Amino acid sequence: MQQFFPITLKNNTVVVLQEQEKELKEKLKANETTLENNQALIAEYKEKNDTLSGLVAKYQGYAEENEALKATFEAEKTSLVQQLNEQRTASTEQIHQLEQAQQQANERVRELEKNLENAQLNHMRDFEIMQERKDLEREKAILEIERDYQAKLQVQNDKYNDKIAEKHVENERIRGNYEARLDALVKGDQDEK
Repeated sequence: MQQFFPITLKNNTVVVLQEQEKELKEKLKANETTLENNQALIAEYKEKNDTLSGLVAKYQGYAEENEALKATFEAEKTSLVQQLNEQRTASTEQIHQLEQAQQQANERVRELEKNLENAQLNHMRDFEIMQERKDLEREKAILEIERDYQAKLQVQNDKYNDKIAEKHVENERIRGNYEARLDALVKGDQDEK
């Protein structure tokens, strides 16, 4: 039996070895499958990595372009802020000038209103003076007319008085002649008596 045992042992060992081989082959096959899967994953990851590297390179270009745009934007912003400040300063100066012009215009308006008021007062005074002059000239004209009328009346009165005086002288002469005749007649009557 001694021989049987070694053969049995050998057979057991072979069976164990065959089982181990079978297990190892299965493990190998599993490892190969895993390896293939890993190779596929590596290939996929390599492809994704290449894609990501391309995207990173592309985004680096975008980042550089973005930085350039930021610099351009900052320069334009600075320029626009400067222009805005200049325009604000110019606008503030224009507003100040307009306020000064408005103030001068208001002062001019007040001056013109004062001049207008003075002119109206002067006009009223001149009107009153002209009215008084007109009244005086009317009164003068009336006095002149009255004087002319008085003078004409005086001339007429003088003529009338002269005529009355002439008539009076003539009446006196006629009366004197009449009295002389009457005296002569009375004397003649007395002489005849």
